[in-house]
This record gives sequence, structure tokens and C-alpha cells, in this order.
Amino acid sequence: MKKNTALLIFKITCTVLYVFMVGLLIVEASMDGPTSGNQSTSISVVIADVINSIEIFEAPPITDVEAFSGVMRKVLGHFSTFLLLGVFSTFTYMLWFKDEKWKWSIPVNFAQGLAVAALTEGIQLLVPGRAGLLSDVGIDYGGFIISALTITIIMVFIHLNKKKRAGN
Repeated sequence: MKKNTALLIFKITCTVLYVFMVGLLIVEASMDGPTSGNQSTSISVVIADVINSIEIFEAPPITDVEAFSGVMRKVLGHFSTFLLLGVFSTFTYMLWFKDEKWKWSIPVNFAQGLAVAALTEGIQLLVPGRAGLLSDVGIDYGGFIISALTITIIMVFIHLNKKKRAGN
């Protein structure tokens, strides 16, 4: 009974976080250019300060915050966000659907990951001061694919292992 309750809580948590992240991505894509840029720069300044304060590295300090902000926008704002979205989305689709329905839920999960990436970039085409870029769709979907594919492969191996044990 406790195992089923824990699984249900995990499923609901993943689903809520998945829906929240999609909503957050749409809101973020809808921000005007200056607001989005200021937000990215503020976050990048904090990250640069943290990196510069770590004395383990023998690298030169980050002084060009503008360039660093561009890199952080791609790494954190696109790739990492969609990497995390892929985690919540994949668990949502795989845990709510029984193993027999994975042949439908897995492709739907991958398709909706691409759709969310394309939607968020498409929204930016309509927002002043923003640019929706095909390269950003690729970065977004790359993050999504890595986490979704990794989780899918692990879940399929677990499923096959359980089937094998049940057959012996």
C-alpha cells in the first residue's frame, strides 16, 4: 500500500511540475525583449560572481558579462530548462500509461517536447524585441531528447527485466 501511495505522489508531482514548466516556458517566451534580456543578464551576473569567487579554478575571471550572458541564455535558458522538462514529461507519460500503451505514449512525449520547443520560439516571433530562432528549437529539443531518451531506455530495461523475471 505504501509503495502505491509513494508512486502516486511521484506521478502527481511529476505531472504538476511538467504542466507548471510548460506554462512557465510560455510566460517566459511572452516577455518583451528588454525584460527578458535584463532577467538573463541579472542571472548571469550572479552566476559569474559565484564562478569568479571559486578559487579552485585557475581560469581567468569572467569579465565580459554580455558574452557570458549569451552563453548562459543558451545553456540555462534553453538546454537545461528543456532537459528538466524532459525528465518531468517522460515520467508523466510513462508512469500514467501502462507498459502496453508505451508504444503510443513514448512517441507522443517526444512529439510534444518538440512542439513545446517550437511553440515557445514561435511565440517569440510575435513579441517585440524577441527573435524566435530555429537553432534555439534545436538546443531546446536537444536538452529534452537527452533526458527523455535516457529515462525511456532505463524504464524499458526495467520493464524487460521484470518481464524476464516473471517468465522464469
